[in-house]
Amino acid sequence: MTVFFPKDAVTTTGAPTVYRRFSEQGRAVDCRFCSVCETTLWWEAEAAPGMIGVAGSLIDGLDFAPDVAVWCQSKPGFVQLPEGLPQFAQGAQAG
Repeated sequence: MTVFFPKDAVTTTGAPTVYRRFSEQGRAVDCRFCSVCETTLWWEAEAAPGMIGVAGSLIDGLDFAPDVAVWCQSKPGFVQLPEGLPQFAQGAQAG
């Protein structure tokens, strides 16, 4: 689960490990991990400039409803998505 915020609204500390990967369209995604335990922390995607995706499990008291589901082609069968939720087999199309 990812929660996106404007990049200037998020403060990060420490020196995470960075892994750069590329989408099928060739756009970069920089994934950041804890250098000690390798937990995913946040990522920034070329397709979403000015935004930062934070691992939702790291946010205490997180209470919200999703507005889109991506990479549904690899979703576990036990995951039930809300009816009417926009769903994409792979990544969402950049607008």
